[in-house]
Amino acid sequence: MQDLHIVDGDSAAGCLRHAIVTGQLSGEVFALNDWLSVGPLGSAAGRTDFLSTQYLPPPPGAGEPDDLEPGDDVFARWDALKTRFQVPGRAILWISGNASDHVLLRMACHMLEATRVKLWQVSVPAFGDWFESVATHPPEALARFAPTARPLSSATVANLAREFIAIAAHPEPVRHLDTDGTLRYRSIDLHDALLLTCCPYQWTPANYVAGNAMSRCERRNGLSDHFFAARLRALINRGQIESRTPLSDAGWDWRINVRRAGGTDLR
Repeated sequence: MQDLHIVDGDSAAGCLRHAIVTGQLSGEVFALNDWLSVGPLGSAAGRTDFLSTQYLPPPPGAGEPDDLEPGDDVFARWDALKTRFQVPGRAILWISGNASDHVLLRMACHMLEATRVKLWQVSVPAFGDWFESVATHPPEALARFAPTARPLSSATVANLAREFIAIAAHPEPVRHLDTDGTLRYRSIDLHDALLLTCCPYQWTPANYVAGNAMSRCERRNGLSDHFFAARLRALINRGQIESRTPLSDAGWDWRINVRRAGGTDLR
């Protein structure tokens, strides 16, 4: 069986696929397409419910966030992946230093421990001052990292699998990675103050406010535009941020203009 490269996110998966197509890597890619530092992890039902309330699709013709597919059952995807390992093979986990990949490593060990697959890990370094992420590196850089893959022993896999069970047991929906590698558990409104700071008192496109907040996140704890869209909507519903147009129950539109509550129109 050829190598299977496991990574979170479409952008990172695209870079790995390009490296394979151009002959820099071999194998195929499995993209989890989730954001594991946010939301419950104890059950498929709990996670699906969370995503359905937090991540709303855009209305037709509106700007669309660029990762995560609400309603996509991450547990079902792992189950489907397990069926591929009826014969021995090698799965390479591409893990950066961010909170989501911290969880991915442990979730993969938990989900695949009982299969016959051999788990390997590529530890992807930070790219300059950018966020810790596999996707920040171009395909040729990822190809250079591939030879650094190291096998995970059975004992290591078992320990990491147990750590995932402990992570999933915490009720707090946001997981935050400290510089010492400790995972902390936080409430869903952790970044609301940051969003308010990034929102001026004059009408401003919502995507500008969210993008500004995303750029100020700690490098290990970046979050998706879906997450910040949900928090903007929550702040609008609470009256702390105003929307120039009424919110739609059908979804989220990045084209709306928002401002900090109490702002005035410039003449």
